[in-house]
Amino acid sequence: MNDKKIVITRPMLQSDRFKRQLIDAGVDKSLIIISPVIEIEKIKNEPKIDRNSIILFTSENAVFHWDCRDKNKFSCYCVGSNTTKSAKELGLNSKFLGKDIKSFIKNFPLNDKNEYHYLRGEDITFDLSSSLKRMGLKIRETIVYKQLSKNLSDQAKLSLQSNEETTIIVFSNLSALAILNDLDKIKLSNTEFLCLSANIEKTLKSRGIKNTRISNQPTVENLISILTG
Repeated sequence: MNDKKIVITRPMLQSDRFKRQLIDAGVDKSLIIISPVIEIEKIKNEPKIDRNSIILFTSENAVFHWDCRDKNKFSCYCVGSNTTKSAKELGLNSKFLGKDIKSFIKNFPLNDKNEYHYLRGEDITFDLSSSLKRMGLKIRETIVYKQLSKNLSDQAKLSLQSNEETTIIVFSNLSALAILNDLDKIKLSNTEFLCLSANIEKTLKSRGIKNTRISNQPTVENLISILTG
């Protein structure tokens, strides 16, 4: 087990859960810094969704920020085990289709008779609707939340500038851009950027970040393996 500082930049709900998972895996809680660079804000609307439509969720935030009083009357397909679990706990008949968007599309049932409704955030890195339409599927979409950029916390900034080994985890391209905006005022010291994907690493490198690493798989489980290895 290493003694690097770990900066978690996910929205608060996911950061808190990831911190608990790291502690359960043996990481000293004093080494973990939570510094969300994205804040989730609900968009107040109640999309009109046909009861026979299957809802698509690629994020847990969409599940929680969907205004609907009778979620138990709907079925959904989900990306990620946490999204699937959260949807099930809220009463939906949820089905896990993959740990990432690529496996989700690969496992997607090709049934032209079904209609689908994609609930998502304002900013996305992959246009799922267009991909599914090219497969001949009928799909509508509604934005149910937006992502607001935040600055790194003072504690996180101090760690990034100190001589202590620090790993900052970057979970999305939007997070990378938020962090880069803050780095104009920070002189990095002994810092590694652990990226969930190659696209995130590309964004960081385009702005001169050199000490980067890509997770072998875009999953929390793989990140924990790296951080505790």
